[in-house]
Amino acid sequence: MKLSMIKSLWGCSEVNDKKQWSSLFTRIKKEGYEGVETIGLTYLLEDFVKILADFNLKLICQIHTTGGYIENNEYVYCTTTSLSAHLESFRSQLVQALTVNPYMINIHSGHDSWSIDMAVQYFEQCFAIEKELLVGAYADIVVVHETHRQRLFYSPYQTRELLLHPVLHGKLRINADLSHWC
Repeated sequence: MKLSMIKSLWGCSEVNDKKQWSSLFTRIKKEGYEGVETIGLTYLLEDFVKILADFNLKLICQIHTTGGYIENNEYVYCTTTSLSAHLESFRSQLVQALTVNPYMINIHSGHDSWSIDMAVQYFEQCFAIEKELLVGAYADIVVVHETHRQRLFYSPYQTRELLLHPVLHGKLRINADLSHWC
């Protein structure tokens, strides 16, 4: 296992101004980071990916099922409890994220109101989608699911149940943002 230092762009206003990218990424590189994590995919343009390559920075795309976009100047997050809507969103955002060939994809998955059985259904279908899409040039891209409030890994107890579930055991990869359990 190798530890990588990745800078989240959450809260970095410079990311919204192309003219500031060079100074932003110079600072991030100087601080010792190996990559950046984006929140949403709205500014992942060809130019953005190119400047990351120029600075030799890895890219982690963060996607939010049934959310992850701006509407009426508001960030939209987790709009429904519908299993099918979350799976449709997972697929479409995964396809979109693959277009920029990220190092990793970090997902805020599902909804905290789901039962263990419903969560298992969700992850089984996610695995099938990943198996279908993560082939060829995308085969080495790692997909992880983040511990996050309002999502499937909203608590250590639910997370334990899912990680140890016989159908999911050894298959789930998580991004442990433990601050969401505090």
